[in-house]
Amino acid sequence: MNYKTKNTERPIGIIDSGLGGLSILRALRTLMPREDYIYFADTANLPYGEKPQQEIRQITAAASLKLRQRNIKMLVLACNSATIMVIHHLRKLYPGLPIIGVVPMVKPAAEVTKSGVVAVFATSATLDSDYYASLKETYANGIKVLDVPSPGWVDMVEYDSVDAEALQIMVEHTQAEGADTLVLGCTHFPFLADAIRPFLKRGSTLLESGPAVARHVHTVLSKENIATKTLSGKVAYYTSSVPIQASVVASRLLGEPAHFEAFAD
Repeated sequence: MNYKTKNTERPIGIIDSGLGGLSILRALRTLMPREDYIYFADTANLPYGEKPQQEIRQITAAASLKLRQRNIKMLVLACNSATIMVIHHLRKLYPGLPIIGVVPMVKPAAEVTKSGVVAVFATSATLDSDYYASLKETYANGIKVLDVPSPGWVDMVEYDSVDAEALQIMVEHTQAEGADTLVLGCTHFPFLADAIRPFLKRGSTLLESGPAVARHVHTVLSKENIATKTLSGKVAYYTSSVPIQASVVASRLLGEPAHFEAFAD
């Protein structure tokens, strides 16, 4: 299917294993409020970041198909682990459909650090990947990068249960090792930013990917001439698990009502 020749007044699809991708949706809506969006929280398979690559590939292919069947004009893979593991596979599956991913902000971190030490908080799948290793080799030459596995952080967001003490211990440990730039390398983690900031030393920098992803999406929409001219900024929320739980937590995270429905096959 040649997506470029289709009507541009179609939604942008967004996938994450849960609610973390709402941080990407938030940034997209800030920059492009008139676009329509379909957000799919694949909570039945949460978390992607602790699964083997082959399983992540199968799960995201199935999730992508659900959105493709809703006639999306672009797919945003709002998960660092899934992007690193399967974005090239998905682009082969759906040629002609623009697919945008998200990866940890190693390059910006290396550019802004003054101490020469940055900390990347992410899932094990992201930190153990060859792609992440290549990011460090390419963009962090001469910079010390602390890899910080943070699996419990995803649950803090999904279950609306922030453990400030646990955050403090991990953040202060990296700062004790000299990190002045902290990268939130999972789309869930920006929702913990307010809880993290009280533990940051003066002059420290906290980086998230949402705004950069939004700018990239905007660029691609313009380049492909598929930006909306008539849409009104609607968002449809779907989940593969319990809609009421997702609705309650997502509404709090976004600061506005977010009503999830079950994504039927």
